[in-house]
Parts: sequence; C-alpha cells; structure tokens
Amino acid sequence: MSSVAVFAHRGASGSHPENTAAAFGEALRLGVEAIEFDVRMSADRQMIVCHDATVDRTSDGSGEIRKMSLAQIKELDAGGWFGGEFAGERFLTLAEALDLLNGDVRLNIHVIRRRPRPRDTGPAGRPRTGAAGFIRSRFSRRGPTGAGFGAQGGCPVGNLQFVGRTL
Repeated sequence: MSSVAVFAHRGASGSHPENTAAAFGEALRLGVEAIEFDVRMSADRQMIVCHDATVDRTSDGSGEIRKMSLAQIKELDAGGWFGGEFAGERFLTLAEALDLLNGDVRLNIHVIRRRPRPRDTGPAGRPRTGAAGFIRSRFSRRGPTGAGFGAQGGCPVGNLQFVGRTL
C-alpha cells in the first residue's frame, strides 16, 4: 500500500467539467484511488454535488443553490462552460453520484452547511444532517467500508466530511 493516494478533485476536473457524470466517469476510467466532492442542500432539501455556493461558475445559470429547487438546478447545463463536447451535462444529486461511484474507489465527501440551526445540532453541538445518514445507509449495504465522519478541519461549524471506500 502506498503512502500517497491519487485523488480526483471534483472528478477528473482538469479534463472534464467538475462534479459531473463525465468527470466522475473519467476519474474511474483513469483508475484513481479516491474522488473528492462537495454536497450542498437545495431549497427543497435535495443534496446537490457542487463545490460553489452558486451555480454561476459551473453552469449556464445563476443563483444560490440553497435558494433553488432541484428542478431548477436540473434544467441547467453544467458542462457547456467547459467545452462544447460536454454540453448537456447536468448537476448530480448525491444519490446519482453514489450510483456512478459504485466501485473500488474511496470517496471524500464534504457536506457543506451554511450554519446549523439550533434544532439541527445533536450531541456535543455537532450538526445533524440527513446527508450523513443517507451516506452511511448507502455504504452499509455494501459491507464494511471504514467510513468515518468528522468536523472538517478549518471549516465553519456545520460542515461534515466523509471518507470511505465503496465496495
């Protein structure tokens, strides 16, 4: 086992539009050991794979993800900005991303929350999120994963980081 792992940051984002099915598929084709991506909650509480708080940089639309519905986000072209051959790529939900990444690859998923509301905190003031339970349930069906959750170092309270291996 090597001490250095090859991570695909937002998928194969150097050659494909980040956080899309095309980028994740290319990362798997290249045989990376791990893929890192961020998840943000939409206005209708859907988990959207996107690094930025807005869709502006990575699509033909504009607006804050937290203020948009899944239907609005799914209408956007998340590939054309990168190159014509990627026109028509869409933002992924967390469920769609996990379905695509069903293989021997580790995942580093950052669940981004602006600020936890008081009712969203659990023991020791840690934020509760539907994403954590959803991710755990998806991986527990595949057997032991070594999955772990923890506060993301240096990030505001409300963010969770998941690291696990899909099987």
